[in-house]
Amino acid sequence: MSLDGYVADSDGKVGLAARGEFRGKRYGQLPGFIKDVDTVLMGWNTYHQVTTELSPGEWAYADLTSYVLTHRTLPSTDAIRFVNEDACALVRRLKMEQGKGIWVCGGPNIIQPLLGERS
Repeated sequence: MSLDGYVADSDGKVGLAARGEFRGKRYGQLPGFIKDVDTVLMGWNTYHQVTTELSPGEWAYADLTSYVLTHRTLPSTDAIRFVNEDACALVRRLKMEQGKGIWVCGGPNIIQPLLGERS
């Protein structure tokens, strides 16, 4: 999220600063950050952008357990779990399980409730 509270530009794109490399592509500080994470949490819009624009044909977070918060009823896989659950409740539940860090990868609809609960 930018300092002014945005997570994407006016076209919905997420331009990441090229400072590292992950799966042969240049990204921000992702490689150093990702070693301490085993779970990624995102909403439908972020999931859709990853699968249609950023990494079509290959799930970008295959080494992580991914949770996609959505009202859609979709079949989950070992790598991607589609859940219709409150973000705060999901994070509380995941924090009680064994594992590394949880990466909240986008979406103001996910981030805002988590920030609100923290304050």
